Amino acid sequence: MVDEATGYQYDRDKDELQITLKAYIDGEIAKWQLTFSQDFYRQISRLWRQSDNGSSNKRPMFFGRLTNKYIYQPMMDGIVLSGIKKLAKENNKNIKFHQYLTEDVGKQHLKEQITAV
Repeated sequence: MVDEATGYQYDRDKDELQITLKAYIDGEIAKWQLTFSQDFYRQISRLWRQSDNGSSNKRPMFFGRLTNKYIYQPMMDGIVLSGIKKLAKENNKNIKFHQYLTEDVGKQHLKEQITAV
């Protein structure tokens, strides 16, 4: 969107955006590992005055919306989130978004974003 607003899409290579996106999103689904700590969700609960029972399967959908808005949406101005959502639709919906991210770029940026938030 920024490229279109500035006219940069005419200056960049045709597939430059796809190459950048591939640095973030992996073609294969990674094994699940703890990415968002209990403390992360405790703090969301505290800030938004929500109850957190500590079980990731029983958290309100509201928590997921906040995570998308403040963690995934800022990554490449929403392009990463759009790409992940597209893959999630094509695959199993039980797969967590962070499992689609590449180890070196995507997950590293995700960790930085979690820390910043």
